[in-house]
Amino acid sequence: MNLILPFKTIVFIVFLSIFSFTLFAQPVRYVKPVATGLANGSSWANASADLQAMINISSAGGEVWVAAGTYKPTHHAVTGAIIPMNRNNAFVLLPNVSVYGGFAGTETLLSQRNYAANATILSADIGTVGLTTDNCYHILLSLPGMQPRLLDGFYIQEAFSNGADINLAGSLISGGNGAGAYFANTQLTIANCVFRGNRSFVNGGAICSHTSNLTLINCVISGNRSAYAGSAIHFFDGQADIINCTVAGNFTESINYAAIDASGAAPANFRLVNSIVYHNKPNFQALSVEGKNSILEILTGTIGSNLISSNPAFINPVIPTAVNSPNLLGDYRLSNCSPAFNFGDQLEIPAGITQDLDHNNRVMYGAADAGAYEIQSLPFNSSIVPGAAGIVYVNKAIAVSGNGSS
Repeated sequence: MNLILPFKTIVFIVFLSIFSFTLFAQPVRYVKPVATGLANGSSWANASADLQAMINISSAGGEVWVAAGTYKPTHHAVTGAIIPMNRNNAFVLLPNVSVYGGFAGTETLLSQRNYAANATILSADIGTVGLTTDNCYHILLSLPGMQPRLLDGFYIQEAFSNGADINLAGSLISGGNGAGAYFANTQLTIANCVFRGNRSFVNGGAICSHTSNLTLINCVISGNRSAYAGSAIHFFDGQADIINCTVAGNFTESINYAAIDASGAAPANFRLVNSIVYHNKPNFQALSVEGKNSILEILTGTIGSNLISSNPAFINPVIPTAVNSPNLLGDYRLSNCSPAFNFGDQLEIPAGITQDLDHNNRVMYGAADAGAYEIQSLPFNSSIVPGAAGIVYVNKAIAVSGNGSS
């Protein structure tokens, strides 16, 4: 069953729902890769295969639960019409609606979800599989408005943003920007997500956030590419909190820009906390942001406190080049000798966040690690710090042991 609603109708539905939210419990909508039963989204047994349709009919305070699998946009971002394989298709998030991925498809409680075991992928690969030039321009957009909304537990990948500008309910979505996601004049929290393999021909390989309030928690942003500002994220005005995220292996074609690039507001508006920004090429890691308890390969352009440039010792990072970018590769979990161990500020972790991107405990051994993944086994010596090339130096002739960095 396909439910097509124009965006004027969507806005009206959301408006009415605000008044009824306190009186009536909002139903959960259920989505699977293949529809089941009545396909109306009323239960797992009657799951819809149309994610956008379930978002559209959700009332304020509603939730959409999405089972493991791959989902590709089928609705035109502006008109809402179903147009198969149209590059202007995108998933459009709505005010006061929470969208959760990572379900097996049998859960009755949100707490039973395991997003690490049940990969839920939002893919822009709508045309010839493996050919990026016919992919969607954007995967995620968000209807304007400062009401909160949430996306939790997804992979967002393979968008190819080289299209024209569009107007989404009065907000300009600039062509060539924000391949993975473009957020304008909106408020949004994204948790437990991976943005990878997206390419923008202007700014924001993974994300563009313009005049918006954006919070990222437990996310990996890797293997993305842009021509200019923000191979991972481009911020303009608004504000952002990036908490316990890993931004690595992203490539910008200009040496004058960074993986995370902010403008239009003071650096204090864009906070990088308990995070790792490393192995992004060719030059800067973060410009005009404020950092705290974070690891950056190059500290230039970032103000703040408790910032270091030590190699985080990822398990299998990809060093990006013009040849291998964008890509879906790399393992950005931490080896046991990582300086990210217990480097985070536990007080900065938002209430209710108890797990990392691997669905393991977010706090181990008395403190939180930096980055999206928490080390689960105690390092042999947590004082060991790899040198700039990831090398730990050992010399048994030294009478007093150092930290191994040289």
